[in-house]
Amino acid sequence: MSYSDTVKRTWNDNRLMSVLLELTYACNLDCTFCYNDLSLGGKRLSLAQYRELLHDLASLGVLNLSLTGGEPLAHPHFFEIAGHARDLGFVIRLKTNGHAIKEAVARRIRDEVDPFLVEVSIHGATADTHDRQTRVPGSFTRLLANIRTMNSIGLRVKANSVLTRWNEHEVEELLAVCDDLDVALQIDPRGEAQGRRRPEYVGHRSEPRRSGAISAGARGALEARRRSHEGPLARRRTENEHGGYRQALRRGVEQHRH
Repeated sequence: MSYSDTVKRTWNDNRLMSVLLELTYACNLDCTFCYNDLSLGGKRLSLAQYRELLHDLASLGVLNLSLTGGEPLAHPHFFEIAGHARDLGFVIRLKTNGHAIKEAVARRIRDEVDPFLVEVSIHGATADTHDRQTRVPGSFTRLLANIRTMNSIGLRVKANSVLTRWNEHEVEELLAVCDDLDVALQIDPRGEAQGRRRPEYVGHRSEPRRSGAISAGARGALEARRRSHEGPLARRRTENEHGGYRQALRRGVEQHRH
């Protein structure tokens, strides 16, 4: 059965195709708007339990697996879990803040996990704005260096940003930063203010703004980008992403057969 037939069958039979696993509450950043509660310790599944879970998901025919947290790389058995997921043929997305992915870690991710996509979080076009929200000085400079490293060794990288009162004036500049890095950018205008943070606001708790109240400047920059979405750079990114997904999906289908 081809990968296209597998996807069609999954859709028609209403089968579970995609799963997101939050591996840990732990994180090396402390973003002001994040739903993740660093005070929650919880009880981790054992490595054996994760392996059993992954086998169960594979037996259900799940193809797409997103690994997140907290910060997934903060899990002490991240590479064992992610590597086992790769061996089972999942199409893996890694959702990370990118802070820990220096060259040695980036190469391990490429060689041991081989993700379809690495999604990193960027929260401003300048160090002042980004670091103000992550509450870790130097995190912006480190993130840009790590993105360049990932690109240079062949990992596919996408940037995600949450729109807040502190970064909405930099949307145009943030798009330019991502263009310079040669990564696509997705902006979430709703934020991830859930859990301990109030969902009706976007931004820092002491400077609330109602969700959807996007500034005219931010809206204009996003609209201009939408109109230019068919440019050469956008087309190349789309082709690379779709090609990478097809390749990962074929591998997943072949693994699932066995």
